[in-house]
Formats: sequence, C-alpha cells, structure tokens
Amino acid sequence: MTSIIVTFKHEDSMEGEPTGPVYITDEDDPEAWVGHPYDRDGSLGAWMRLSEAREWAAARGYKFGEC
Repeated sequence: MTSIIVTFKHEDSMEGEPTGPVYITDEDDPEAWVGHPYDRDGSLGAWMRLSEAREWAAARGYKFGEC
C-alpha cells in the first residue's frame, strides 16, 4: 500500500497567507517522485496557499506536512 504525503514549503506570502510549492511523495519511499498537484508528469511546480494545500490533501485522505 502506498502511503502518500503532501508537503508544503513556505516560500512567499499572498494576502498574509503563506504560499509555496506543494510536493507529493511516497512516505514509504521518500526518494520516489510522485509529483505535484495539477501536474500529470511532475515536471512543473504547483504553488498553493497553505490552506488550499491542507484542503487538497485532506480531500484525498493524504497525510500533510510542512517544511
């Protein structure tokens, strides 16, 4: 079973809320690239607000973390 974790990295702020890239990885194999939200091939970054990233992960039942 794959254990997916969504990691938010604070890089900037928009209207007072942290924004940054969101990465999706397999917690059981952290070196394995899964991708970004909205990407099909993992080649482009996906920036979100912190609240959006949490909601996106929760809606899919994924674990969520920040770095």
